[in-house]
Amino acid sequence: DILVLRSFGDKDPIKDHLKTAIEIFDKNKSYENLNINIVDVQCEDELINQLNAFTGLIVIFDCHGNHGGEDESGWLNIGKDKVNTWELANKCRIPPIVILSACSTHAIDRSHASVANGLFRSGALSVISTYAPIGALHAGTFVARLLYRVSAFVPLIIKARPITWREVVSGFLKMSYATD
Repeated sequence: DILVLRSFGDKDPIKDHLKTAIEIFDKNKSYENLNINIVDVQCEDELINQLNAFTGLIVIFDCHGNHGGEDESGWLNIGKDKVNTWELANKCRIPPIVILSACSTHAIDRSHASVANGLFRSGALSVISTYAPIGALHAGTFVARLLYRVSAFVPLIIKARPITWREVVSGFLKMSYATD
């Protein structure tokens, strides 16, 4: 089970980029063994409720993100709320694997109080984050391809031996680099 928490305004031009990328892979039967649930959330309370109801291992945040410079914590834009991930600890369950399809979630040369570090504090064991603004088309493609690797590659490997998440991601990055 994979949960995609999406939060964009109705007229936001990037709202459907990740959803469309996932649908293209799904249409080609690339996610046969994945249950991907895309849920729109419009405030911090909805986000917390969805996280608490989710029992899977991977959550993807598809929204706008930003940092607070050198003096403030980073945040995710969930509806009109600026969600400080450092404050999610003890409020909700953060799955062990978090993928951030949002800008500047671990900004370079900024406060250590990034979105990514806040998610580690709140219970994540692995976070894929961004250090700068990102293009939504590229981010959507990146996440959809990573999910394809989870769907197609992991089941093949675990028939022969255990595999770590680090190996899944590092192999994906190598293949992505070669493809690009």
